[in-house]
Amino acid sequence: MKKTIYYVFGSSAAEYHFNHKKMSAKNIAKAIIKMDYSVSLFDEFSHPSELLEEFQGWDGYDVISEELYAILLDNIKNQD
Repeated sequence: MKKTIYYVFGSSAAEYHFNHKKMSAKNIAKAIIKMDYSVSLFDEFSHPSELLEEFQGWDGYDVISEELYAILLDNIKNQD
């Protein structure tokens, strides 16, 4: 069975997550939702390089928890 890996994209968001991984997902999300970011998921045998090419210039990403992914995705959906 393939494992799902969750990513946050955007230089500031990825850097913030990297530096605050020990904080709760809710607290990290409070900071990231104020930044320019996107989220995506991939299976363990793929890599986000294709998505990075689509964003042209977004040079940062980090692996995040499923919980943080869900919070950030809900925020994106609520903005539409």
